[in-house]
Amino acid sequence: MEKQLVIFEAFQQAEGSTSRKYGGTGLGLAITKRLVQLMGGEIGIASEVGRGSTFWFTVRLRRGRKAVRVASGGTQAHAEALLRQRAAGHRILLAEDNPINQEVAKGLLDAVGLHTDLATNGEEALQLAQQNEYAAVLMDMQMPVMDGIAATQAIRQLPERQRLPILAMTANAFADDRQRCLDAGMNDHLAKPVNPDELYSCLLRWLPEQPVVGTRGTQPAPAPEAPADLNVMSRVRAIAGLDAARGLHSLRGRESAYCALLGTFAGNHTEDMSHARQALFEERTADARRIAHSLKGAAASLGLKSIEASARRLEAAISDSARFDLLAPQMQELEKLLLDTSAAIVTALGGGQTTAPLTHDHEAAAGVIRTLAQLLADDDPAAAAHAREHGALLQAALGDDWPGIQRQIAAFDLSGAASSLAAACTRTHALKDS
Repeated sequence: MEKQLVIFEAFQQAEGSTSRKYGGTGLGLAITKRLVQLMGGEIGIASEVGRGSTFWFTVRLRRGRKAVRVASGGTQAHAEALLRQRAAGHRILLAEDNPINQEVAKGLLDAVGLHTDLATNGEEALQLAQQNEYAAVLMDMQMPVMDGIAATQAIRQLPERQRLPILAMTANAFADDRQRCLDAGMNDHLAKPVNPDELYSCLLRWLPEQPVVGTRGTQPAPAPEAPADLNVMSRVRAIAGLDAARGLHSLRGRESAYCALLGTFAGNHTEDMSHARQALFEERTADARRIAHSLKGAAASLGLKSIEASARRLEAAISDSARFDLLAPQMQELEKLLLDTSAAIVTALGGGQTTAPLTHDHEAAAGVIRTLAQLLADDDPAAAAHAREHGALLQAALGDDWPGIQRQIAAFDLSGAASSLAAACTRTHALKDS
């Protein structure tokens, strides 16, 4: 009886002596048990000395549902049509904290007629899963407040949620990450940036087929989106370190949506390294690592290859060491890349103009610049917060000079920023009387 209790554990055998007739590692039954549990079943043994052993298991299978597999020669359009035909109307919970990845995933789900509820952290996902019925959950691994692992484990403790399909989404595709997902109770794993073909194929595997009413395929395909201006797309494709084809694939070729998300990226991520520095100063290493991880995922979704690679290196470096003096050069390099790329995006989307717009409030801008100049002259760290708060106005007033000043402030070169600001004001007459 004692041996029956451990027979399904890894590296355990009923006969463990070195003189036994048949060898083995003791992993077969452990793997079988794991597979059975993932299929919602149970496994057991009935054994009697001298009479033999009977192993049994139960699994849950969908009645009458043919195995769904998108053929290797299939297309995204084929997978998309199949999903719209078989599962449109289901309600999906998307747990994702990054706005770029939210829009990418939601756009793909909307395209096949799935209804999406959004959770921006694991705690929100747990609350929504407790309150609502979902056909599946798409769960990001790294989120603030509560991560995807903890959220999944908590959801599995809820009544009637043991068999809810939970599909992990993570920018880390290593084998140990996939195993962590399975161990937490997740059913499948999707690598980020989300590939539409893989997402649709995965959903086809796990979503129940809707009852057929009338003719199959009555869910219409969404109307095609108007393409972006050809000149805009030409400028976008010319941005250094950007693979527009890869980014457009994540969005099913929707150029206007792609340009909009590039603009969102430029507006949301230029301060990432400032936030990461603050997190490291306050010894919040996990928060600093999550900032790098989120930046990596968002950049990958849009095809910003240079930023993705730099953020990946920074994330790994933070995991290896939280010492700011070792991380500072990488953070400064990534910050420059972020600011330069964001400026290039704004220029590409805004018609190629590199001069500051003339529609800003000159009087307000002059006041903001005077305050910034005084903070810089006093070597006051509050200059960074002031620059963040009034970044749009300073960009409008100082034009091409502002990104360089912004980089100096972010790197705490306040005296250098003061000199650059004075020179910029002389060139642009930003402090002239309005």
